[in-house]
Amino acid sequence: MIIIVQPGLWLIGSFLLAAVIFVFAIVAVQARSESNDLTRPEEEWRRFRGQPLSRSGFALYRLVPTTSWTTAEFLLEDEQRNHLGSYLSQSRVRADLELRGKTYQMYIQRAGAFASEWAGKVGGTTDSTIVIRSANGVVAELSVVRKAPAWSYAFEADRRRYSVVGGGLLPTTPSIVSVATKQVGTYLRPSIVSRKTLLALERDLPDSALLAIMVAALLQ
Repeated sequence: MIIIVQPGLWLIGSFLLAAVIFVFAIVAVQARSESNDLTRPEEEWRRFRGQPLSRSGFALYRLVPTTSWTTAEFLLEDEQRNHLGSYLSQSRVRADLELRGKTYQMYIQRAGAFASEWAGKVGGTTDSTIVIRSANGVVAELSVVRKAPAWSYAFEADRRRYSVVGGGLLPTTPSIVSVATKQVGTYLRPSIVSRKTLLALERDLPDSALLAIMVAALLQ
């Protein structure tokens, strides 16, 4: 049996393959560039111009993509580019987290017709939240408050209730982290095409809150 491939279909397939290779190449080059980015902290702080932040009360962090082609992997750095933690996606609803030498797991629960395999199985208060666990149990749980024009969340850490309000359609618009009416942090991307995220957070935030904010920033 002889299969005849139409020239038009072969041409379309070639264009699609070339487009996929091009996109992967761009992502790899961009990730390598952002991993080696030597932008000075003073320049990164200027991205938060207009926000009520003080260098004495807030610390600068970065979520920087690695050069991995096959998984979503990000490193958490402080202002001096010291490694603090990481985020490694295992699937669309699961990720492994690390912070200051301790390991955690993140599970995105979904209920209803599009329920995830983890719904109701990871210790969440409901079966439609994002749960961050350690070996000892749940350390943070994010509830989705709003999806448009940007994702917004609420979570509790060390008996304090936090809100994360998305800035808007553009990732360069700051998202605001608050406890009651007090702003305790903000994050944004330095440009529309960047995969790096800059975060300015209160210096005394507990690790459970830092983990939840890191997840919220990456899931944007």
